[in-house]
Amino acid sequence: MKTFSRWSCVLLSFVLTAVQGWPQATPSPGPAAPGPAAPNPASNAAPAGITNGTLPIESTILAYKILVADAARIDQSLSTKTAGTIVVVGTSADIAAIVQLRIVVSQANILEQRLISLTAAMNAIVKPNYANPVIKGNPALGAGFIASPADVATLIQTLGSITAVNQTMSSAAGALNDGTLITLIAQGINADAVYIPSVYPPNLITDTDISDTNIGTALIRLETARRNAIAVSNDYLQGLKDAAIVATTVRGGRLYTNAEIDGAGVFAERAVTVNALANAITLASSAVDGFETSLFTGQGYSPAPTPQTNTPTPTSPGPAPMAPALPAPVPAPPLPAAPAPAGPAPLTAQNQGQQPVTPSGTTLQQLISADLLLRQILSNPNYKFKLELLSVHALESGGGQLTKSNLFLGSRIYFGGGAVASFALYDSDGTAICSGVGYGYRGNIREKNVQTVLADPTPDVATVSTTCD
Repeated sequence: MKTFSRWSCVLLSFVLTAVQGWPQATPSPGPAAPGPAAPNPASNAAPAGITNGTLPIESTILAYKILVADAARIDQSLSTKTAGTIVVVGTSADIAAIVQLRIVVSQANILEQRLISLTAAMNAIVKPNYANPVIKGNPALGAGFIASPADVATLIQTLGSITAVNQTMSSAAGALNDGTLITLIAQGINADAVYIPSVYPPNLITDTDISDTNIGTALIRLETARRNAIAVSNDYLQGLKDAAIVATTVRGGRLYTNAEIDGAGVFAERAVTVNALANAITLASSAVDGFETSLFTGQGYSPAPTPQTNTPTPTSPGPAPMAPALPAPVPAPPLPAAPAPAGPAPLTAQNQGQQPVTPSGTTLQQLISADLLLRQILSNPNYKFKLELLSVHALESGGGQLTKSNLFLGSRIYFGGGAVASFALYDSDGTAICSGVGYGYRGNIREKNVQTVLADPTPDVATVSTTCD
């Protein structure tokens, strides 16, 4: 028999010991033995947090610490630019809400002016007055404000929305989002006053009525103009029916004088113009319905079909009108529908760097924050001379887990996390003052040292590449 030397035995013993401690290799794929199906871990897992379960909690907290360091460095780089100013901290969605507010108020003013112009044109036509009342049956008046059940719902919604403040809480995407970055920057910025309209608009609780806001005032004026226009339209349509009766009365009678009969005939000859203006007012009122429906509900307006009997028609003798005297205005298209509330989207490498989405809710709810902010700023004339807008965005955030294995030392786990944020500072006239990007990373933290690192009050180091310094 062949014998082994002492060193050969020692080496063989060491190899056997190492093999026993070596992790077992994964068996090659093959037909699995039948057995009970394993439960899906995702179905019983806890709800995903800000990382949606894609990162260990250690890496997530490290990413948060770097985001805090990014915000501190951004505040430091802006300290000389924002000193003594009023700063509004927000995102591109807040800027879009201010732009949309101006568009909506302009649309309301255009519709108001259209109704006022039609009312003035109708009042410019001389309508005769009679000493004795005109005997009439049951006339069919022109299309009024409430022509169908849909108009009743629109009226109730309009009156209720003008005097109510709707508040909603929208869900956020699962990531280190812009809201976190905004609050971090706002608490350390060097300014006389800081506003965050996306978190809490000025005077949201102290003001319980939106009638004092820009959009509330515009809606009240619009409804007043529509009410006056419809009242004049119905009055003149009834006047045409009265004139048709008086104009056919025998002259020299005791009921109407010859002058009244002549005036009724002249007014009856204006039937084409009166009906054209009444149709134009009806179309303008329908445009107001579409505008307010899209504003209050975020959906397009579908007017109910109006019965044929409600269409104003001339009753005076003579040929039927071939075309209206004035062109009927085209109803304004409704505002785009607001996005429906959705649940948190999964965190991926693609959706972290996307631009922030406009908060969900109706169009009116999106505009209230911008309206209250503008009201607060414009109430102080000195604010416009020292107002600045800081737009921030959390570009990327993430981390990882590194596992190092060694035959002699076993496995070691290291955690790391980082975040990147961008910002831009604008003057009140839209001039770009400066901008930059803040970034940082903290890695190679052993699992046994994570608690010590997280408890360390020393701020992490972040870098800002900016033109503000």
